[in-house]
Amino acid sequence: MTDFGLVAVLAACPVVYAGHILACFTQSSLHRWLGHTPTGGKIYRIHTASHHSIYTDRNMASESYSDYEISLTPFFLIPVFALCALSSLILPPVLAAVFTFSLFASFLAQIYLHAQYHVSDSWLKRYKWFVRLLRLHTLHHRDQTKNYGLVNFMPDRIYGTYRAETRSGHDD
Repeated sequence: MTDFGLVAVLAACPVVYAGHILACFTQSSLHRWLGHTPTGGKIYRIHTASHHSIYTDRNMASESYSDYEISLTPFFLIPVFALCALSSLILPPVLAAVFTFSLFASFLAQIYLHAQYHVSDSWLKRYKWFVRLLRLHTLHHRDQTKNYGLVNFMPDRIYGTYRAETRSGHDD
């Protein structure tokens, strides 16, 4: 690898990480403040009446992800597009493209993993990391004031909404 190639990769790494972290903060924040408080208006009503009524703490999964759920993904994409536009104003074009790609990749991974949390025979259940995330998400369905994150719970730790699973497999 040339010196220029190494510098480019080293410059891209923090941008990729920043894209992922911003996607996680955006998802957690919107989920918390729009999806779980009445100030979220229509988003709150749809999320609680749709997702949380289909997937209760007693019925977390089905054979396939419910076709009856109303997707709120378009609402969550608005701030993602805004972050991408902002990055194009403050980053060089190549790094803005890297940031945009990582932001969307993280966001899409969160959407996919969240759907897999609610599929009873998910192929991902063979992985310990997935089972751990699934358990943390299940705690959110038991107590909707905790664990708004889907893949990264740093925002929940900062907001004071993180709830860990105990070693015995039961929540605190």
